[in-house]
Amino acid sequence: MSSRDPEIGVVVVADGPWEATLRTLATLARATIGVPHRLVGVDDGTRDETAAALPRLPGMVTLRSDLPCGFAAAAAAGAGAARTAWVAFLRTGAEPRRGWLAGLLEAAQAHPNASALAGLLVGPDGLLVPGGAPAVPSPRVEPSTDLPAVGLAVRTDAFAAAEGFRAGWPGGEGPDLCRRLAPTPGAALLVRPVSVLWREPSTGR
Repeated sequence: MSSRDPEIGVVVVADGPWEATLRTLATLARATIGVPHRLVGVDDGTRDETAAALPRLPGMVTLRSDLPCGFAAAAAAGAGAARTAWVAFLRTGAEPRRGWLAGLLEAAQAHPNASALAGLLVGPDGLLVPGGAPAVPSPRVEPSTDLPAVGLAVRTDAFAAAEGFRAGWPGGEGPDLCRRLAPTPGAALLVRPVSVLWREPSTGR
């Protein structure tokens, strides 16, 4: 990386209908105003207008798989293209709140030994999504090994050393990765209460 590279990349895995992916990207744009980052969009074998529309969006590195390969493989491809010290993961259906990325960067700078960071993952009803990180009452950063993949930020070298997410792992890709990161000497897995709204896409590819 050069000194001009942003510290964090955001990988958006497009694995649902285009209108839902576009909503994710629109909320991400509002949530990252003023925060330097590299945006990577990974089209995971969609069969609608995503294939044509995603590469037309400005300010984004785009990748595409002709066949669906799953979130884990798509996220790994995106992380490789980000070329940043940290990489955060979203997918179709995620809607990060304003302050999400800035909060993760603040936590990363305050906790240089951290391997992974996440905001809370909540559903449209405001309740914590199963598998989401435990709620905390203030902006304090708390340790957790149960961080969901959606909204997760991982130090890129730690992500590579752990060989990334594993597809279809019981309990979810995020908690599985966190359990493999936790034994790293000096590592901390942290959650910050800057939330990501999760809407399950209602239609497929």
